[in-house]
Amino acid sequence: MKEREYMEQNRMESKVEYKNQPTQFFCLIDAMTSSRGDVPKVGLKHRQPKSDILHTIENRVIGKKPAISYCYITLILCNCYLPYFAIACEVVCGSHVDDVFLYYTDNMVSSGANLMCQIILSVMEDLSKRLAGFDQQLPRKALFQFDNCGENKNKEVNALMSTLIEKFYMDEIHCNFLVVGHTHCCVDQYFGVCTECIHSQHWIGSPLSFQHLLLTAHNNPNRRPTVNRQISVIYDFRAYFKPILNKIGWCQVPHCFRFTRYLGKAIMQYKMFSPNAMWLPEAPDQILKTEEELFRHRLVDVQLNLFCTVNSEDDFGKSLQIHDKKLSDSVTDSNLRNIVSNFANIRPMLEILEQDALVQQMKR
Repeated sequence: MKEREYMEQNRMESKVEYKNQPTQFFCLIDAMTSSRGDVPKVGLKHRQPKSDILHTIENRVIGKKPAISYCYITLILCNCYLPYFAIACEVVCGSHVDDVFLYYTDNMVSSGANLMCQIILSVMEDLSKRLAGFDQQLPRKALFQFDNCGENKNKEVNALMSTLIEKFYMDEIHCNFLVVGHTHCCVDQYFGVCTECIHSQHWIGSPLSFQHLLLTAHNNPNRRPTVNRQISVIYDFRAYFKPILNKIGWCQVPHCFRFTRYLGKAIMQYKMFSPNAMWLPEAPDQILKTEEELFRHRLVDVQLNLFCTVNSEDDFGKSLQIHDKKLSDSVTDSNLRNIVSNFANIRPMLEILEQDALVQQMKR
């Protein structure tokens, strides 16, 4: 599939370095199924059904007095499952960083645009710290890969990318989305290993236990996350961007977006699919501020020849001093006859050109 091939190409190109500095970084962001993070968990392969209101945990405690050999303490958990979300980010940058970053949030903050914007900033912050250990800096070009859900594909995420461009933190940002129904990626394979590890546990008692479990889920130390932390502060990006958002619709349709800067302003362009050659809309040559500048943008003066049509065919005849439409009676000059005959032949083409010119003027 072309979109998947494009994703793998971006991932491989992000390993390139120039003068010991990475030229770009690649980041794939995906979230684990929310029910996997519900804690506490009891029993092997335990799944919390929606109808499960009460759950009983029995624990044997040995008494100290000889008369009491043992007793049972029964805990009844009533709707005390704490949703704990895990979000994995595969990050590739240069020859040193090919890691997985794990972030966690609880149900105190709902998922959506605010969470995704915070994850993006956290990835950039943690990646900068990782690169500093190799005496490298964060590249000025970023390639983000998402699935096609509304949590990732929204105006607030686009506004964040535009802000990073206009504030000169980045020079170019790409946001690519996989096709719906074909969003399975390497992060899902990582979550598969974590899910098997979760189902093999008899007891997961707290979010900290769950967090440590995912840290050590992989037997291969190279596949363990280099960042494993909870995000405790999430800013309200939707309220921040609301007064300044442009009313751009249909942003859910394209699969590729590019953010660049021209004359200090961020420009967002899109492509329906990655194989398409042209980014739309065409980047402006200058920032147009008034309606007059917009009307005269790329307006070309056409130099007219000696003989041309003005308003109608009758005016054309008058310009040639022809008052009668019968050529044989009114025109004795053979050169003029040839001119009028040629005009009659090319008249349909001239009408098409005139209509195209009117359409282009309306677009301006």
